[in-house]
Formats: sequence, C-alpha cells, structure tokens
Amino acid sequence: MTPRTESPNLYLSVVADAYTTDPDDCFGKEWEHNNATCAMCSMQNVCMVLSTSNVKKAIELANKQFSPWVDEIDFSLVPTEALLTALKGSAYPLEEVRAFFAHYSKCKDVFTINTQVNLFIREHKLNLQDGKVSNNNK
Repeated sequence: MTPRTESPNLYLSVVADAYTTDPDDCFGKEWEHNNATCAMCSMQNVCMVLSTSNVKKAIELANKQFSPWVDEIDFSLVPTEALLTALKGSAYPLEEVRAFFAHYSKCKDVFTINTQVNLFIREHKLNLQDGKVSNNNK
C-alpha cells in the first residue's frame, strides 16, 4: 500500500464551496490548534487544510511583493574578492557597488545595503572619492 502524500484538491474545493457561503464564517480562514470552537467543529480537519493553504498563498503573494524574507538575505554570497579585483582596475560609482551587493545578497533594504557597503569599504580600506570607489591599496 502506498501512502497518500497529497490531499485531493477537488474534494477540498467542493467542501469549501459548500461551507463558505457566509463571509463572516471562520471556516477555512481562522483555524487554530488550541481554539475550543475549532476542537468541537466536525469540519476541523478540512478547515485546517484550507487555512494552511490560504496561509501558503498569502506567503507566496508577500514573497512576490516584498521578497526575500530577512532569513533569506545572505551577504556572504557577495563575491567580494572579484569586486576587489575589479576595483583595482578602475573606480566604480558607489551606486553600482551598492547594486552589486543588493543583487548578490538578495537584500532590497537600502539602509542595510548602505551599511554593508560602508563596512566593506572600511574593512578593505578602499578609497571613496567623488562618489566613486576604488582599490588603490598595494
């Protein structure tokens, strides 16, 4: 016997359509593990699945609008050695360096990007002059 790994979507959609006629009804929207009303409800298992599905849809929508989440931002993915090598050859505008950091780290927060770039410039003793960053160190 092979265990089922997925709920039948057709069944859930039929049940959801049949039971969600009242917009003030909590079914499929507000299931809670410790709620006394949920514990007594005969449809709690289906409601749990529908609520979880709704939460996943909301997370996907938020990911499209704001992505990524803070725990997905990773400044260690920025190829700093390649950047240092490129900066030795010529100076680049500060905004391009910030865009470089934003692209590789997947961070969209301007303040965080600026802070990381400032730390990078100080840590590697880079030159910042007329809005351009260069690596003239020997």
